[in-house]
Amino acid sequence: MMRILLIVILLAISASVGFVVGIGKKSLPIVQNLTTELEKMQTELKLLKTELAKKTGIVISPATQTADTALIQAESSIQQGKLADAALYFSNAWANKPEWQILQRYQQSALQYCRKLIETGELETAVQMLADMDNFLRAQTAHLTVSEIEQLQQVLLEINRLKQTTETALAEKQPKAQEVEKLQTEEAVATLTKRVEYFLTQAVNEPANSGFTFYYLTAAQSILQQLVLLASDVESVKTLVVKLSENLEKTKQTILRNQSKAVWDEINKGLDAISVTEVGKAEDILQSWLKRRQFLTERVNKLSSPEFLQQAQEVMEKINTEITHWQTEQQRRYDRWAIAQIESFYKIFKEQGKQTDPWFLGEIDTRFLSFPTTTAYNEVFSAYYGKLDSEQKIAISSQMTLMRKQKLSRF
Repeated sequence: MMRILLIVILLAISASVGFVVGIGKKSLPIVQNLTTELEKMQTELKLLKTELAKKTGIVISPATQTADTALIQAESSIQQGKLADAALYFSNAWANKPEWQILQRYQQSALQYCRKLIETGELETAVQMLADMDNFLRAQTAHLTVSEIEQLQQVLLEINRLKQTTETALAEKQPKAQEVEKLQTEEAVATLTKRVEYFLTQAVNEPANSGFTFYYLTAAQSILQQLVLLASDVESVKTLVVKLSENLEKTKQTILRNQSKAVWDEINKGLDAISVTEVGKAEDILQSWLKRRQFLTERVNKLSSPEFLQQAQEVMEKINTEITHWQTEQQRRYDRWAIAQIESFYKIFKEQGKQTDPWFLGEIDTRFLSFPTTTAYNEVFSAYYGKLDSEQKIAISSQMTLMRKQKLSRF
């Protein structure tokens, strides 16, 4: 270390002196002293290289400098755990200097690192590295002498013994790892199961129109998918997933029923608010039932529960029955009024003949008459019309056509 420090100081002095020398030629003695110091420094560097070679076991010579440098880099990389870099440097060193010492150095450094891996419990990595060492060393036998191959055999035996020992330890470790993994899986399953049950409970307890209901159901569905992944190799978890899936579907049905019930209660309140009586004009009663049908039709699509859809269908059938009944009743009432008009006209016609005012018949809209009433109307009108001359017929026809008709909605 002292020599290294000395070299650093000399380099600093040489830099300072070089600056002074550049000023002029008056510093010649200083330059001579610098030259002497640089020669000493080169000697010191040679001594340092010799010491480095003794410590590493590598003699760095100009002829094999590339291989030696690569070997040093390889050993440094392997100590840092950079196995890929170490392999590249060892291969480079062997390619530039295919000597037994390179392989020996490689296997010593690699074995040392493998033992460190074994001590720290990285057994899989150690086994893989030992296998790679075995393959690499066997591939270099073409470059070795007979005596070196015999040495290599001993090295390979040592590697295989260590590999077998490590594999045995790894085999003993795996059941423990599997047991730990099983416990971790069971804990994960228990935790996820509780979360699914929690979200399902929250979803059911939410108000019917709450926006959080969908969030809770989605969260439960997502967690259930995670359980499906864990259930691939565990039969008990598969059974649990099936049960939770059934609970999820039941919860969805319960929520749909609760939501539909809330909608159905609102529908019933709305229907009750539309009053319907059995007394009065048929048109008014009919309009009340039509309003009820429209109210129900506009809201029935909000129902999703089969139970309440069935109830809505029954109510709709009742409403349609009432509408049909009052449409028929309205038609009957119009017929009764038309018959009274026809009878009144016929009485007057029998007394006055063709001088009878057709007003009674003119108010009737024949589109709304039943077949029997239409027949009676035609009979009376034909008897009256047959008494008229040509000019009277034209006048009466025009008068009856333009006369304001009684509407069906009046009844």
